[in-house]
Amino acid sequence: MGFGLEMKEPMSNFYPPLYTALTTGFCGSLTTFSGWQLDIFNSWLNSEDAHRSGVRDLIDGLGKTVSTLVFSITSLLFGGYIARIIYPHLPTIQPPTQKVRHAISVLCILFYVAALLAYFLLPTSYRHQATAALLFAFPGALTRYLLSILLNPLLIGFPLGTFAANSIGTGLLAAFHVIQSIANKPISPNMCSLVQGLSDGYCGCLTTVSTFVAEIRVLQRWEQLRYVLGMSVNSRCAHSTSGGRFIGVDTEY
Repeated sequence: MGFGLEMKEPMSNFYPPLYTALTTGFCGSLTTFSGWQLDIFNSWLNSEDAHRSGVRDLIDGLGKTVSTLVFSITSLLFGGYIARIIYPHLPTIQPPTQKVRHAISVLCILFYVAALLAYFLLPTSYRHQATAALLFAFPGALTRYLLSILLNPLLIGFPLGTFAANSIGTGLLAAFHVIQSIANKPISPNMCSLVQGLSDGYCGCLTTVSTFVAEIRVLQRWEQLRYVLGMSVNSRCAHSTSGGRFIGVDTEY
């Protein structure tokens, strides 16, 4: 994300969607805020029933919170530093023609169609692990992009769009895990694939750590504190109101 932010100008001059695809699409989907919050919540709840005191549960959760933020900010700065070194040495490349741009758009659509076909053609015994998340990844990233476009300009000093995306995605992930844990009987392979795809694909790509950290960096100090605390408290509330312990994402059905 740090590399992409620093390379915004050359990427936008070459092919404008490339910048959005790298930062909002790839980096935003690769780093999942909801999974991070779930891991922290399970630490505080001691979901694995480890023989330790509540103080150690608290330290475990705080450690995962602080370490992830520190490593993420450090990685953002490092990526930007690498980009500033490379930027002056970039060769001049002509932007793609209109036909090439249209071909890239068609190719992206075909990739999504291929994932859809693979989901229905693969055996039910493992298709939820192989392709279910791919079907919901694009809608998740698109939802986050639309929320940022519509809501971020509404409040100065508080990225409301990313806040909404991370909050909604974390709440949905908590709900899906509760649905998994309270099922009275083994669910069907199709339902298993649906829940798995929504948890890994939609919630994973709807929520983002990289954009969250990038926004923290450009805010003022009081705005940074307000944003981080607001996001953390809201995410904890989303997990707490779901009411219970969660089973792992890789649960066998």
